[in-house]
This record gives sequence, structure tokens and C-alpha cells, in this order.
Amino acid sequence: MASMIDSMKDHLKEIVFYVPKDLLRPVVAVLWHLGLSQRSFYIYSKLGFPDVVLQGPFKGMKYLPSSVCSAILPKYLGTYEKELWSAIEKLRDKHPDIVLDVGSAEGFYGVGLTILLQPNSTHCFDIDRRAIRLLCKNAELNDVSKKIKAHHGCSVKDLEDLLCQAKNPVVKMDVEGCEDELLDPIPIPSLRKAEIIVEVHEGLRPGMFRRLEERFSTTHLIQRLQPLERSVHDLPPHVTMSLDDLGFAMDEAHSTEVGWYIMHPRGQN
Repeated sequence: MASMIDSMKDHLKEIVFYVPKDLLRPVVAVLWHLGLSQRSFYIYSKLGFPDVVLQGPFKGMKYLPSSVCSAILPKYLGTYEKELWSAIEKLRDKHPDIVLDVGSAEGFYGVGLTILLQPNSTHCFDIDRRAIRLLCKNAELNDVSKKIKAHHGCSVKDLEDLLCQAKNPVVKMDVEGCEDELLDPIPIPSLRKAEIIVEVHEGLRPGMFRRLEERFSTTHLIQRLQPLERSVHDLPPHVTMSLDDLGFAMDEAHSTEVGWYIMHPRGQN
């Protein structure tokens, strides 16, 4: 039942792609004041119903106003996980032939990296079928459906089978602690040649940072990043909002026990 309601909400939000925004904005305002609209959608309407990412490495990517297990407004504002911008931009020079997005949700990274890096193929993995449906829609909006393959679930074998065929693979992973099982070069030896960006959930798996460093320190150069606070200076040019809305709109709800490892294979330029 809950999945059916979420699906209905997704379809209703997609109306913004087809209804004149000047007509829709007062409707959303009324719904908000009646308590019938989420605050995020109300702020989204105040921003003018953007249908593309406004800044960052994925600037211009078309995006539906629905997200799975993360906030949608930071993605439109281009402030979502801004800490990773530099690492993502550097991937351009690697000319990857395959991208694996493990824990892809609705496709912010799967679609964005496909547009930015132009790999031969991108494989997106998630356990949520609603996420997969939204991913496929976002891929279609950006004309990259032919390059992206969606998978329900992910195993050690799935990763090795794909990585072993690649020359310059990129792995982006956010799997709520399951990186403990899925980022291990012993059962997945082809990880040793992969560029890896992983969100590390130390709070869910104590010792995760240490274990990953032990597994990859001999094969990769490892950089650790922590979430940073956002401010008005992080907003895209020409976007203004109240301080109250700003705090809500850029809140990614990252725990202090979450961070990222950027892992670059040793011996590569």
C-alpha cells in the first residue's frame, strides 16, 4: 500500500513537466497552507519548479521532483554532496569504459555520471523497485537510457563479473553499511583497478573506515572527506531564499558518523 501511495505521489509531482508553472505555483501554495503539501515541494514551487540541476558537475541534467532515501532540493540546487565535486570532475580524465552505481536510488549519480563521463555502459543497482522506476525515467529524460542498465539488488559476483571486463572502471557506492561486504578486493579482485567513491557508514558498521583502508591502502591512494555545513554562499547564482527555507532546502541529514573515501588506483596518472 505504501509503495502504491509513493507511486501516486511521484506521478502527481511529474505534472510540473506538463502544466504551466504560473498556474501551478498558487495551487501548491494553497495546498501548503492547508497542510496538504510537503514543505520540500512548497519550497520547490517557490524556486520556480526547476526541472534541471542548477549547478555543479551535473548542471543541466533533467530531473524529476521525486527522490528515494534522500532530499530532492539539494539535488536541484546542485549542493547535494558538494564535497564530491572535485573528485567527480577528476574522473573526466580517466576516460572510464564502465560506471557502476551501487545504491543508485533514482539515479542522481547513475544518470549524472553517464552524461558527464560518457562511458560505454553504466550499471545501476538498487533494492527499491520505485527507485529503479524513477531511475529509468530520469535516464529517459536525459537520453541515456541505452547506456544505463538497472539491476534489482547487487552481489559480489555481479560486481566482479562486470569489473573484470573493464579497463578503466568507476564505482560509486552508497549502500548504508553494505560496503562492508561489497567493497572487498579478495572476493572482487577487479576492484583493485577501479576508481572508487564510497559513502562510508561508520555509525552502522563501526570500524568501517579502518577496514576499507586496510583492504585498499596497498592498491589505492585514499582521501577521506567529511560532510561540510552549507551556507548562502553555496546557492547557485541568482537563487535567493529566506534563511529558514535555506536551512531546510540544503539539509542532507548526514550524520557525523558518515563520510566518504575517494580511492584512486596507484600507478595511474
